[in-house]
Amino acid sequence: MASSHIFVLGLDDKNPATLRKIPNAEEYRLHGLLTRAELPDAGTPVPELLMRAERALAAADAEPDAIVAYRRRRARQPPSLRTAPQLVRRTQ
Repeated sequence: MASSHIFVLGLDDKNPATLRKIPNAEEYRLHGLLTRAELPDAGTPVPELLMRAERALAAADAEPDAIVAYRRRRARQPPSLRTAPQLVRRTQ
């Protein structure tokens, strides 16, 4: 069976070891797509990030089967989502 090519946004040196623990990991070939320094936290405008990602995908040696983002730390919910239950009124 051919490998699926998974492009990971912000892939760093520690991610592959963790990602190899997922079921059927041997079927996936991981590729980095943009560095962690290039991601939005660095202040780069989104249109520029998209252009960089498109160029990287065009230059890659494989067609992507998936593009994913991965973070080792738990993602925080935006405040608007955390407080959403307080904003919902019950209708009876």
